[in-house]
Amino acid sequence: MARLSDSSAYFGFQYDEGAVRDTLEELAAGLIGPMRLKIQLSEMGEVTISHTPLVVVPRDEAWDVAVASEACHSSDVFLYHKTTNRTFCDETRAAYAKKTGCQEVLFLNENCFFRRAVSPISS
Repeated sequence: MARLSDSSAYFGFQYDEGAVRDTLEELAAGLIGPMRLKIQLSEMGEVTISHTPLVVVPRDEAWDVAVASEACHSSDVFLYHKTTNRTFCDETRAAYAKKTGCQEVLFLNENCFFRRAVSPISS
């Protein structure tokens, strides 16, 4: 909730934490089992929450990881906020998954620091 609050303030979106919590509670009442939730907030403060069953990956299961030749830049504001502006990460991740079969992609920025593609590739 803190990250959503911070990002909404940064981008100038209306944000009502109580409305988000109410929407979450209403949704949770009808769910069974662990779920992965995606909360989207519109500029006007409208909340949309989607959900999918949470697939737990065993700790001893290894993932194939690729390091992208495409670099990200540390000044890209969208790297610091989870937004729907994900074309670069999503397309790059999908291309590497198709090419290498990897489950995750890491990006280097101009300072050679790593950055995850944010969420695991769905199979």
